[in-house]
Amino acid sequence: MFRIALRNLLYDRMRMVAALTGVAFSVVLVTFQVGLFHRFIRGASAIIDEARAPLWITSPQVTNFEYGSLLDEKIYTQVLAIPGVGRAERLASLFAQVRLPSGAKEGIQVIGIDILKRPSIPWAFTAGSMDELRAPEAVTIDDTDFEKLGRPRLGEYLEINNRRARVVAVTHGHRSFITSPLFFMTLENAVRFMDRLQPGAFTYLLVTPEPGTPLEDVKAGLRRIPGIDVLEGRELAARSRSYWIFRTGAGFAIGLSAVLGFVVGMVIVGQTIYSSTMDRLKEFGTLKAIGADNGHLYRLIGIQALLYAVGGYILGMGASVGVAHLAAHLGSPIIISTPLVVAMFFITSAMCVLSSALSIARVVRLEPGMVFKS
Repeated sequence: MFRIALRNLLYDRMRMVAALTGVAFSVVLVTFQVGLFHRFIRGASAIIDEARAPLWITSPQVTNFEYGSLLDEKIYTQVLAIPGVGRAERLASLFAQVRLPSGAKEGIQVIGIDILKRPSIPWAFTAGSMDELRAPEAVTIDDTDFEKLGRPRLGEYLEINNRRARVVAVTHGHRSFITSPLFFMTLENAVRFMDRLQPGAFTYLLVTPEPGTPLEDVKAGLRRIPGIDVLEGRELAARSRSYWIFRTGAGFAIGLSAVLGFVVGMVIVGQTIYSSTMDRLKEFGTLKAIGADNGHLYRLIGIQALLYAVGGYILGMGASVGVAHLAAHLGSPIIISTPLVVAMFFITSAMCVLSSALSIARVVRLEPGMVFKS
């Protein structure tokens, strides 16, 4: 049965190449969109996930990390007074403009960190270190934003909101979800650059309970403070992802593209297998006439579909890896994980098998006696 299916495919090689190209294109499109979606949802909560704080104090009804409101210094004092609170780390997130050495301006996201608490973010440096940020005017940039920022060097000066800033460290993998370059700095330096940020104010408070203290007890104590929300890190991360996926329409657009890729593959393979089946109706009729039942023909057509799936998958996944490398080089990485690679094989197989349904339906109605007709 396998040999017959393979010979059917090789009989018209141009048709086979066209079908394999269609399947490969579909694999690339679906893999690209799913990988892009994976990066999308990971980026939506990257800072929250990397901070690994059990509890986050936020302004009421905050929907995502990027657009939190400032909280007063007294909140910080009240939190420290709650029994069971072992650590409270302030973090400020605001938007600003940076003037580059070329004179051009670029929108950026300023992240002020409580450096006295030895913060967990930023989490990866390629040059400089956390200690370098203690200096006045000190800021970091990320290597993924080099081109956008005019490739500044260590020690070079920029202007943030018309105030001088010095690049003292370079981070890696801290790409802003909304494409505005991330500039990490101490809270004190953030106050210097941001008129809205008063000394002691912050956007988020990252809370860690004392060892042995139940998280729920600390959460209950914190919720008695008025004017704030108390969320577990995973809850805030889920809110951020949900906001960007469902409330902006971006997630729907990416998902729709993936579905369209699947449909394109089904149409191309379905049309190819159906056309091949129609060209060989007499051969199928002969098989029925010599005793082959419908089950044999189903398997024959199904094997053809799976051969298209395997060939198209190999070509498409190879092309997808190439596209991912190119996208990473251009600053828009796509996450192609091992589970995605495995899942795409089964998705491609399902796509090709489903697309053979029309051919199967036609063969079922085939009369063996047709082989005796002129």
